[in-house]
Amino acid sequence: MAAAKPTSISELKQFIVVTGLRLPEQQERVAPAF
Repeated sequence: MAAAKPTSISELKQFIVVTGLRLPEQQERVAPAF
């Protein structure tokens, strides 16, 4: 899922939420990336 890049804002927000719930440590790396 980390390889997939959401294009829409809705998918982007949902993507961050999902990664934040499943991978709290990855959230710190994903958040600044966007």
